[in-house]
Amino acid sequence: GDIQWFLDAPTLPMHGWAFSHLDALSHAGFRGVLYNGVPASSVDSARGASRLDIAAMRQGIVTRGVLIDIPRLMGRPFLDSGVAVTVADLEAWERRTGTRVQPGDVVLILTGREARARALPGWQLVRGSAGLHPGIARWLRDRNAAALGGDGASDPSPSLVAGVSEPFHQLALVSMGVRLFDNLAVEGLAAAAGA
Repeated sequence: GDIQWFLDAPTLPMHGWAFSHLDALSHAGFRGVLYNGVPASSVDSARGASRLDIAAMRQGIVTRGVLIDIPRLMGRPFLDSGVAVTVADLEAWERRTGTRVQPGDVVLILTGREARARALPGWQLVRGSAGLHPGIARWLRDRNAAALGGDGASDPSPSLVAGVSEPFHQLALVSMGVRLFDNLAVEGLAAAAGA
């Protein structure tokens, strides 16, 4: 016929430091390899990921969540740039609360990002933030956590590993197959849990 229709294809980039999102296992590769030895070439800019894509999470995650509020543990409103949360911090939180991270848990680690943004107008996460020490990756594996999330992007900025940007992402996504939730707005949850 005479009529033709053309539809839009809206896109919204979810990665970065602004939006809450869940990383697919195809989000990061190291030296040409994704999780479980899948070649990084399985990700194509036109077609997306043929393996390890986010569609695997279509049914969502239903499990226990464990909130670990590091600023509350340290008696401060937020952590400073470059501060690395350690295994000792996580275990101190467990002792303080009596809650132990167990297999299948989603672990949410707070650094106080929202409080820091209010206290320091103009501060940007990408220019310096607290995050997790890479040693926490082994701890998560030993505890068999299902996923990890937090109010930032897990990795401290600047990176703790010379020449490797976001080493915690590499360890979690590429080496261990642990999905990451980035940029969660969990301050209200932390306040309610701490009340």
